Amino acid sequence: GAVTKTITCKGNVFEPVGAIPNIIITEVYGGGGNSGAELKNDFIELYNTTDAPVNIAGWSLQYYSATGTGKAADANVFVIPDGKSIPAYTHFLIQCAAGAGGTQDLPTPDASCNLALSGSAGKVILYTTSEPQSITTDITSITGNSYFKDYVPYGTTAVPVWGTAMSSNTSNTTSATRKISSDGTPRFYQYTGNIGNDFEVATPIPQNTEWVLGIKNVFENLDVSVANGKIHIKTTTVGEQIEVYNTLGQRLISVLST
Repeated sequence: GAVTKTITCKGNVFEPVGAIPNIIITEVYGGGGNSGAELKNDFIELYNTTDAPVNIAGWSLQYYSATGTGKAADANVFVIPDGKSIPAYTHFLIQCAAGAGGTQDLPTPDASCNLALSGSAGKVILYTTSEPQSITTDITSITGNSYFKDYVPYGTTAVPVWGTAMSSNTSNTTSATRKISSDGTPRFYQYTGNIGNDFEVATPIPQNTEWVLGIKNVFENLDVSVANGKIHIKTTTVGEQIEVYNTLGQRLISVLST
């Protein structure tokens, strides 16, 4: 006497990510030099998720418009030069095209190119080959490529979508930024293969290889400890500027030492 019911389910279906890549894309900014922008240049930021250096010479970043498909145009392919590698748990900053506006230069880039990124929506793919690749509106044309490393379709209109789309477009003053991981894996950043889950729109914070190395040098040369909510720096002098940043490079504290 049981009643049979048929229920139609709705949702988004995508393949779960396998092993997390050793190099991932952590930020894409296309509003550089546009109206209202502070930064003069677009940029793409990579990150090494492992505890060893990774040689990325000969890899390439290939850019498409939000709905672009086919073989990547030569002008939209940036081949990473010889001699470039990313140290363990370190960012790698790629400076892209400049606009006519903006007031601030990027931190010293680790590489420079002429890719002109959209300020609102587009697609950036990281491959381990220098050759232009072809894509379709099928996500497997990207993720199934043997040279594939990472993919960021930013904005609400970029196709093919990987997982779900971002909730909003970026702008001249915001970037697509990978979220911080709640469990510290892979080394601070969230990576599930679902762009809508992994990225958010935020203030652009470009970070280069010198960022982590600079922190490492500071803490190796200063006697620093934390107790009862206070940071104690043994070797500082009165009146010295002390600044504390989070892992995104956002300044949390700026005070003079006492």
